Amino acid sequence: MMKAKPTNRPFKNLAWVLSVWFLFLHSGCGLLNPDSFMTENGYYTRHYNSCAPEAIQDAMEELEDKIITTKSISTEIQDNGNFCRVFLATTIHHNILWVTFPEELKKYFTKRGYKIIETDLKSLKPDDVAIALIKGRIIHGEWHWITYPTYSKEDIKNFYNQKGLDTNTSIMSVYKIKKEAAN
Repeated sequence: MMKAKPTNRPFKNLAWVLSVWFLFLHSGCGLLNPDSFMTENGYYTRHYNSCAPEAIQDAMEELEDKIITTKSISTEIQDNGNFCRVFLATTIHHNILWVTFPEELKKYFTKRGYKIIETDLKSLKPDDVAIALIKGRIIHGEWHWITYPTYSKEDIKNFYNQKGLDTNTSIMSVYKIKKEAAN
């Protein structure tokens, strides 16, 4: 006759308690900042005036001498989905709602017939248009999209120092934007 295996009921309860505790600790501060998640017609308003829509606006003005509102740029970016932005905002930090990922930036320009070429700041010529992703102190969330030639190479390299912050600016990525050749 087989003996019934004892159940590890205390361990199941412990696993459940640890799971809830883990989720609580890793829920980010989004739960404590509901105003960060304000929407207008389904779009997160914090993203409207974040640095990527501003950098795209500067680039479009350089490329086409056309002014496009940061709100329309942001809504188009958000039309492609907000899952990652919202997930990270609720699990890590509510300011992630301001984030525009590199793929979203590239998609915006390729949709308009531009080619995106990853390069470095040194190789940019005066007639080039590029958007750079720079960072300062990670712990303070200092990441920023900035446009060349709207800002000079020196301004870009020293962005966080010029803000009176005691930190260096690191250039993470530089994307040169060129019009695709017509066939």
